[in-house]
Amino acid sequence: LAEERGEIFLTTRKVDLRGEENIIMASIKIGGVPEHFNYIFTLAEERGLYKKYGVKVEFVIQKCGTGAMIAALKKKEQDIVVALTEGLVADIATGGSLVLLGTYVSSPLCWAISTGAKNEKIQSVDDLKGATIAISRYGSGSHLMATVMAAQMGWEAKDLKFKVIGNFKKLRDSVNSGEADAFMWETFTTKPYHDSKEIKRIGEIYTPWPCFMLAARADVAKEKKEAISKVLAAIEEAAAIFHSEEEKMIGIISKKYSLQPQDAKAWYSTVKINPKSTVSLRALQLAVDSLSDAGVLKEENVVIEPLKFYLSARESGVTSSPPTLCQFAFKDIANVNASTEDIKSGYVIAYWKIRGLSAPLRMMCSYAGAEWSDVGYRAFMNKDGTVNKVSWFVDAKPKIIKKNPILNLPYVIDTKSGEVITQSVACLLFLAQRLNLDGPDKTALGMARMSQLVCQAQDLRNAGVRCFYGMDDHKSYIERSMPSHYNKFQNWLSLHKTKFLLGPSPTAPDFHLWEMIDHNEMLAIELKSKSYLDAYPRLKQYYTDFKGLEKLKGYFESPAFLYDCNNPHAKYPLPATLRN
Repeated sequence: LAEERGEIFLTTRKVDLRGEENIIMASIKIGGVPEHFNYIFTLAEERGLYKKYGVKVEFVIQKCGTGAMIAALKKKEQDIVVALTEGLVADIATGGSLVLLGTYVSSPLCWAISTGAKNEKIQSVDDLKGATIAISRYGSGSHLMATVMAAQMGWEAKDLKFKVIGNFKKLRDSVNSGEADAFMWETFTTKPYHDSKEIKRIGEIYTPWPCFMLAARADVAKEKKEAISKVLAAIEEAAAIFHSEEEKMIGIISKKYSLQPQDAKAWYSTVKINPKSTVSLRALQLAVDSLSDAGVLKEENVVIEPLKFYLSARESGVTSSPPTLCQFAFKDIANVNASTEDIKSGYVIAYWKIRGLSAPLRMMCSYAGAEWSDVGYRAFMNKDGTVNKVSWFVDAKPKIIKKNPILNLPYVIDTKSGEVITQSVACLLFLAQRLNLDGPDKTALGMARMSQLVCQAQDLRNAGVRCFYGMDDHKSYIERSMPSHYNKFQNWLSLHKTKFLLGPSPTAPDFHLWEMIDHNEMLAIELKSKSYLDAYPRLKQYYTDFKGLEKLKGYFESPAFLYDCNNPHAKYPLPATLRN
């Protein structure tokens, strides 16, 4: 009765008749999906970390996902949930009684988009306009991310219909029976069913924010804050163990969650499970932006007043002050990281869903440690052999061009100012200055030296494109054009005796040049030729040094590096699978 009334300490002690003191540990129930992300909670139990920190934990499996977990929290069936960021943000913004306790997985989540195995009508995401999307429940990740996908495709709310189906198994069954056209679920959980051809993968979408956060009811967080803090300490230590025992953990994940070893390794190499009691302001802003653009958050259903201010300020072009989203977190445990740098560092990189001209831009943001999100417009082949680019020219460009009349791909959005920058060289030079990648010499002469190298790399790019897309014969490119450009860069490096083009560290032209050299190396694999760098030892060392940069390790392990180099109508699309 005292415990029910909140009149007892979370951790109490008793003494038995022999005088031995025993600890009665506080008990915490945590809800989460039965997926590989949540192995950390099992690991903490197996390694005795809950006992070490003096807390008893029961992990409750929730097969129906974020919506069901939020409902369980509100009924006090669980104390904490590990749930999708977008679902938690949507619930808090619209008046839910939840608070964030911190970040659980800081890397983004890849949602696989799947349809029925024998569905010939749907071959890509572009075919989903007007389709029926199966969801586990309204407010779930499968629902919210479908609305985000529609917004990114430039569709209106009426262009998607939703049908509540239930759990993962029922979602798979629904697309094969024709009850629904497609559904979305975490990519590695879905992959075994793609491999077995039970369902068909037609695309994917990434969250531009940390994918999982920890949350609780505000009253429960206040009542059990001491025990919750102990849980966070235990899983933080478990996560450190998880990331330090790579080979062992990959084996466990593969066996426990029925993933192929190569899939378990691919997931492990990109996931960042680092429980911490901080929440990125930038992450909250991105989630609010996406959910409001998708129509999930509207002025009339947002009840947190500071968030209303944020939304109205965003519409009028006024930058909100950092504290406006801070009340999403439980202040006695977590805090919202509201540094000004966190706001300044956000960029949107938009291009076709290939590497192409946007890869140097993505690499620059990754190298500089800036927060960025990727928007990819998908081109695909029609049955008559023509290329379909409706996703950009019809669905997206007419809406965005209002912000910049000369709009083209690629474009970069500076999320702080809202400015849209277009033209590939302009985008590159803009990021060079914003990210301090424009070289050590900031004088007019130094900027000219940097710009001329960018333009030279662009000349190589233009020559390569004519070969890749079949406008020029590949022999002419390989035997004349490519050597001419390679000689220029080799001689430049030899003359200046620098590791990279402008010094010991990479600058804007290095990202542009390296990307094209890598395309050419993949072309050599495609044509079963030896490396085109063999005749250029200085340039070959340059290529190797760039690939080995520690600051780009995350990018080279990310899905963006696995995109095809060129669009599907290219003579040489140069897919990442060539490397295998």
